[in-house]
Amino acid sequence: MKELIRKIEKRPGYYLVSPSINHLRVYLDGVRYGMPKQEAIDFFKDFSGFQAYIQNKYQVRSSQGWNQIILFYSANEADALNKFFELFSEFSAK
Repeated sequence: MKELIRKIEKRPGYYLVSPSINHLRVYLDGVRYGMPKQEAIDFFKDFSGFQAYIQNKYQVRSSQGWNQIILFYSANEADALNKFFELFSEFSAK
């Protein structure tokens, strides 16, 4: 998962229609749903807890997804995408 996120960060236009946090969410969901269940669980283990991390960081208690929370605190979709990469890096370092 971390490797895929790094690849997307370096070349977002190769993976996403446009630099958008919502396009990233759709892409990642597609990757997850396209894998057999156990393979998806193993692949996305690095992402486990990211939703809670974002909710705690922004002190949000709603059911909004991580992408919507980050977008709310960003200037636009592209800014939110860049912020995602920063936040995922922070999250992964813990």
